[in-house]
Parts: sequence; C-alpha cells; structure tokens
Amino acid sequence: MGQSPPGESYNDQQKGLPLLNGPAEFGKDHPIARQWTSKITKKSKVGDILFCVRGATAGRMNRADQVYCLGRGLAAIRGKQNKSLTDFLNFYLLKSYTFFQDTGRGSTFINISQADLSDLKIPLPPLPIQRQIVAVLEQAEAVKRQRQEADALTGALLQSVFLEMFGDPAANHNKLYLKNFAECVDFQEGPGIMAEDFTESGIPLLRLTNIKESSVILDNCNFLSPEKVERKWKHFKIKDKDILISSSASTGIVSEVTKESEGAIPYTGIIRLRPKKPELERVYLKYFVGSPFFIHQIESFVTGSTIHHYGPTHLKRMQILVPPLAIQQQFARIVESVERIREQQVASGKEIEGLCEGLMARAFAGELPR
Repeated sequence: MGQSPPGESYNDQQKGLPLLNGPAEFGKDHPIARQWTSKITKKSKVGDILFCVRGATAGRMNRADQVYCLGRGLAAIRGKQNKSLTDFLNFYLLKSYTFFQDTGRGSTFINISQADLSDLKIPLPPLPIQRQIVAVLEQAEAVKRQRQEADALTGALLQSVFLEMFGDPAANHNKLYLKNFAECVDFQEGPGIMAEDFTESGIPLLRLTNIKESSVILDNCNFLSPEKVERKWKHFKIKDKDILISSSASTGIVSEVTKESEGAIPYTGIIRLRPKKPELERVYLKYFVGSPFFIHQIESFVTGSTIHHYGPTHLKRMQILVPPLAIQQQFARIVESVERIREQQVASGKEIEGLCEGLMARAFAGELPR
C-alpha cells in the first residue's frame, strides 16, 4: 500500500522519483509523471499493477513502466515468484472490479484496505496454465483495443468538423458571441452517497466508470432504494439526451444519457448539463465541452493533489462561445449522420465485450481447451 511523502518534498524539477497519488496520473496503459518527490516512502517495481484504493475510481489500474513513489491512493501488486504471474493477476483484478466497489470501506468515498485486497480469493492454476490463460486473454484484449481505436477515430472526426465549422474557440477567429457558461447552461453535480445506502437492485447509481465517451452504460453500477431516491435524491435523476461530464480524477470525459440509463442518479464527480436557452443547441454544447477551449478552462481550475476535481462553482466562472443557431443545427445534422455509424460501432463493441467477458469467465473457471 502507498504512503504519501511530506508535502514539502514535492517538486517539478524531477528530483527524486516520480510521485503517483492516484488515477489523475494514469495514462492509457502507463502513468504519466507530473510531479516528483525527494522523500521516498513506498516504491513500485517495473511491471507492477498500480491499483487505485480510494474514491470513486477505486479499482482502476495501470502498469508501472518505471519505479514510482506511491502515495496513499494507490497500491502496488505483483505476482509471487514461482507461484503467480503478474499478468494473470492483472486480468483477474480486471474482472473483480465489482468486488472492490462492494467491499471498499468509507462514507462518501470508497476506501479499499490492505485487508480487502488480501481477502480476494483468486483461483491459482499451475504457472503453465496461467501463461496459457494470459495468452488467450491478451488476444481478446487486442481485438477490444482495435474496436476502441476505431471509436476514438470517429470521435476525433467530429471534433475536427467542430473546429472546421466554428474555428478554434480559444482563438475565436469567427468572432462568435462569448457568454457566461451559467447563463446558457443548466448544470448540477451528483450527490455524495454513503456506501451503506447501496442496495442489490433499484435505481442505478452512476460512477465514473459508467461514463463512456459514446454514451452512458450501466455495467457494474451500484443501486439505490427507489423509496430513498424519492425522498432524498429524485431531483438528481438524469433524463434522456442529458450531457454528463466527469469532474473528478479523470476530468474531461463527455457522455450522453440514453433511454436505457434515463432515471439513474449520477454520483459526485459527475456533472449533468442541459441547454438553458433555445439559442443553444444540445449537440453543439456536447462537443463544445469536449473542445480544447473548455478543457483549458477546466485545467486552470482543477484542484487537489491526490484527486483532481472541479465543480459547479468553477463552471459559473467559465465561458461559452455561442454561434448562430442555424450553424449549430447544421453541425447537429452532420453529427446525426456520423452517429448512425457510431451506433453500429457501439453494437459491435458490446458484442466483442460480451465475448471477451465470457472468455474471461471460462478462463478463470478452468474451462479453456488445453
């Protein structure tokens, strides 16, 4: 388990070891060093699994590509020599996300203890079988990654169209009208809810892992009692076509509510957006909050050394560029055409995801052919 070094040892001159406090430093596969510490507490080794143990992102993972100093938001996990492969453990932990969401201790933010990690039961076949399982699952992950890369290219295409039509909002070459964000957009952050309020079924509670760039998904979400939601949180219910943005840890993710996820409650760290005025097109708003101009404003406001976050108070100080409605609507029609392609990609992605999950379940049940 990590241990935070003294604050006065933090630096950006690369003195000492790169310091990881949580998922804010996570990249796609490996961390991206942003700060260093000259007072080393707990260290990872190259190849270790870096596992988040605190907050809404508990259970998220990266792999160490160098030696890091670990703050208290992370744990380093590796296989024991002649007993378990780190790659095998990595795949098993991927499928155990729900276990850690359910067993993590804490009030508003989940905290996974060393005892919680130690209590996880892992089926451990002989090393040759572990290697076989890893080889099969790595091939499945490669297929998933190709599908995700195609989805990312579709999203990048729409951002390129956005910049082509409206120019770079940061430069504002098209002289679009600049307005206060709160004047044009209705926004609300989800509530902080205690783990003791989670139920086996009921109203879905969305976490950051449910906020995908294409749309909101309900996989592995927690649930809340419908009666308690009606009493305490019904005004947080999301509606079809609402826009959701992540405002904690992995800031800058933009997603859209579908009929499937309508009525769910977003957890703290997720902000719901709706156009407040008729001259603001919802589709334009969705792509504006994914633009470099908006993200730059976020980056100037984010706070926290362990978990980066911003909130409604910061949004009230942000700005939005509002072009003529006719141009926004033209952009929305282009997006609609591209989204039809994306829907096919999403369906394909879900099929691949289901096949991979089934393959993983069979692998850990010892059902793969030898």
